[in-house]
Amino acid sequence: LSFMEHEFRGEYQELRKQCQDFATALLDHTRSSYELEVLLNHDPTGPAFEHGDRMHLNRLKLAIKLRQKK
Repeated sequence: LSFMEHEFRGEYQELRKQCQDFATALLDHTRSSYELEVLLNHDPTGPAFEHGDRMHLNRLKLAIKLRQKK
């Protein structure tokens, strides 16, 4: 959107940075490996992840695809 609506470019970029920082902080605050499993295997279109299920790492794959480094 920042490329389409030039007058709000700064606000969109700041919002993007805040979202990235939030996601990074969320990963930093996981208390157990199970919580990390749930976050990395989350699939919004599929069933909820249960401990012991095959790990697809959907969130991790998406981050790699989008070249996110944080």
